[in-house]
Order: sequence, then structure tokens, then C-alpha cells
Amino acid sequence: MEQRFDLVLISDYFLESMILVQDKLCLTMDEVVTLVVNARDKKSPLSPKTIENIKNWNSFDLHLFDHFNSTFWKQLESVPDLQKRKDNLKQRTQALKEYCVAEQKVCGYFDSSCGWQKAGANIKGFSLTEAGSKNQLCIDLTMPERPFLEKIAKLQWPFWKAFYWPSFLEF
Repeated sequence: MEQRFDLVLISDYFLESMILVQDKLCLTMDEVVTLVVNARDKKSPLSPKTIENIKNWNSFDLHLFDHFNSTFWKQLESVPDLQKRKDNLKQRTQALKEYCVAEQKVCGYFDSSCGWQKAGANIKGFSLTEAGSKNQLCIDLTMPERPFLEKIAKLQWPFWKAFYWPSFLEF
């Protein structure tokens, strides 16, 4: 798998992952700044038995994670000024959030402004500032995944009317 994938990101270490993406793709810091959408409002604790079952059921995935977690940290060893860059990324993210986001909200199951969600799970969404509501970057960064995917698909395949979901028939 290492021969196929030059870089594997680990969501548990999101800032570090974005810094590796920045280096691999020769991007600027502002090109890897992002806002987290579709995050659960709160984590539900798991019992030790459930954790054990998950590890048993997903043993292959766990093996892959352990392997790529190790290679991930080896790649990070070669990144100069890692802590300084993480701090800079946090500052840039905070500045973007202050510009774009009026408030972070919690969306219930039937609130489509936060996108798809599993029944019983409340997820975080955003209300934009006045300036943010006029800025396409702010709009795109706070858009739920499905509408954003549809937007990208329409740009990439403007004549392919029935791409994935029935809503693609509507453009």
C-alpha cells in the first residue's frame, strides 16, 4: 500500500496532516487552512467491551492504522519548525473563523443547513458573518459535504446530468 499512496493522513492529527499536505503539494499556509464541518456535537463514551469488539471486528483496519501512523510520524520528523508551523496554522484558522463565522451552531437531525447526519447525532454547523456570507471561500468552507460535492461535480462534469444523486438532474 505504501507504493500506491505517497501520503496517508490521520484525522486524529489533522494539523500535522495539513502541514504534510502543504509540503507534498507545495501549497501556501492559507491554502491548507480549513474549517471542520460535519463534526459531532459531543462524543459518546464507549464501554471497554465495545472498544474490544471494535478492535476485533476491525483488526485489519487497526493494523493498517498502526502501520501508517508509524510512517506518518517518520514523515513528520523531516518537517522543519513543525510546532511553529502548527501554531501558525492555528492562528490562520482562527483568523479565518473570526472573519467567516458569526456563530457555531448545533444542528438536529432534520436541520438541512448542516447537511446529512445520522439519526440521533447532532452535528456542528455554522452561521456566517455578513462579510462571510458575501465571500465565496467562507461559503465553500462552511458548506455541508453533499452540496459541496454537487457543486464540484457540476464544475467538472457540466454535461453529465445524472452523475450520482437524483439532485444532479436538477441543473
